[in-house]
Amino acid sequence: MLHYNWYAAQSETNKMIVLLIGFIRDQRPFSSHIEPLTQAAHVLCVDLPGHGQDQSPEEVVWDFEWICTQLHAVLAQFKGYTLYLHGYSMGARVALAYALQYQDALAGV
Repeated sequence: MLHYNWYAAQSETNKMIVLLIGFIRDQRPFSSHIEPLTQAAHVLCVDLPGHGQDQSPEEVVWDFEWICTQLHAVLAQFKGYTLYLHGYSMGARVALAYALQYQDALAGV
């Protein structure tokens, strides 16, 4: 399963913004955005395979289908949340691929 960090909203809400970072990056570029975003929503930062603290197995092919399946497994732990995906660079491509495959699971991209 993909590595992630979860940040609680500062107010009562069921909204969650899922941040997907770009190619050869970790979650640090999003660090300055966490506090402002948690004023309105919970925030979930996800490391893509081979990035940040992710420990995905190297023997599998990290294609978009596999990454989306892994992301779906992570998001399944957060039932009851209204989910919004935000992706930067390769994270945006993953967000789009996920939205096309699991559109009913999302409120927006």
